[in-house]
Amino acid sequence: MAPKLKLIYFNARGRAEVSRLLLALGGQEYEDVRIPIENWPEEKPKTVFGQVPMLEVDGVRYAQSVAIEAYLARELNLYGESNLDQLKIDQVVQLNQDYRAKAVTGLKETDEARKAELIKKVKEVESPLYLGFLEKLLKENGTGYFVGSSLSYADISTYDNIYAFSVRGPLLSRPGDDYPLLKELFNNVENNERIKAYLANRKQTDIYPQQQNTNMKLIYFDARGRAEISRLLLAAAGKEYEDVRLPRDQWTAEKPNTPFGQLPVLEVKGKRFGQSLAIAMFLARKLGFYGKDELDGLAVDQVVQLSIDFGSALGRNRREKDEAKKAELLKQTKEVDVPKFVTFYEKILRENGTGYFVGDSLTLADIVVFDQMEALVQRGMLNIEQYPLVQTWIEKVKSNEKLRAYLESRKPSEH
Repeated sequence: MAPKLKLIYFNARGRAEVSRLLLALGGQEYEDVRIPIENWPEEKPKTVFGQVPMLEVDGVRYAQSVAIEAYLARELNLYGESNLDQLKIDQVVQLNQDYRAKAVTGLKETDEARKAELIKKVKEVESPLYLGFLEKLLKENGTGYFVGSSLSYADISTYDNIYAFSVRGPLLSRPGDDYPLLKELFNNVENNERIKAYLANRKQTDIYPQQQNTNMKLIYFDARGRAEISRLLLAAAGKEYEDVRLPRDQWTAEKPNTPFGQLPVLEVKGKRFGQSLAIAMFLARKLGFYGKDELDGLAVDQVVQLSIDFGSALGRNRREKDEAKKAELLKQTKEVDVPKFVTFYEKILRENGTGYFVGDSLTLADIVVFDQMEALVQRGMLNIEQYPLVQTWIEKVKSNEKLRAYLESRKPSEH
């Protein structure tokens, strides 16, 4: 009995299209699941490795596009007739992957001068080499195919790779008379009755999934620090953005490109803005984390400002150079300042009575204090069990589905 298959990807061709072509060529029934790009933040935690495509086989999900393609090719008898045939096919597939990596690097480059340089190299150097290697392999086999005398995984992988990059950017053209054997291969693929039927009815979509047009880039070091509140807000909203982590050794060169010589920086539609709190407040207003009316906004601001006062108290000992004085200040922070401010937080939670600092849903106030509490617990400055309302509130914040997904996938880094 044939397995029940479900192929899961965005409504685009991209990294799922070779699998779709193999399934079409093999005459295999399957469920073609297309995830709307705006639903990706909710779907991502359900995936194997936080990515698609995925192949579901009898209810079990598997990831990695090339692994999926290889499985389908074996199941559909499109992987040659011997181990040596499979080696020949794998070398073509990996050659396609190597070219893809070089091409994508050029297309994704954000610096325009560097992008032009990389694309020029791919077009003038890498593309002729790549097509030449493929032409040579076809000539050596002598049948019009890469392996044997019929279509295989190697032919489908090559067809889709060249097709995608001839449409996507100025890197390749559909094979013409300069590459007669590749031209013949394209005709062989497109004239196959099953492939022809699939192509005739194929959904008209983009080659690659179009991300939400956020035009938003958050730039900071590879640490939580002053950018983490903004990252938490963006995660809670399921908002797509580019999370740029600047290596420390690049800071000197990048510093003149910031508004005030500091990070984080939020880039919106190409314009850069500084000051971490200003960025967080903008995001909170934009993403709906500032309460329901102006009075809620005032209540949010008072918690945020209280947290800033608390942060100033916490920072006193870190700024002190004298070790004896530093130890004295640390003792005062732990025994006086931490109980004082966390008790204020307990009082606000008790008075609001909903489990949140303001209103009955997550706001900037919760995000700011949550980030602060995480840092205190991490540094051994706070025994959270002494503050039951704050402890319960922390678990409530963590129970937010989108935040939980972000926290679970967040890579360890300095706070």
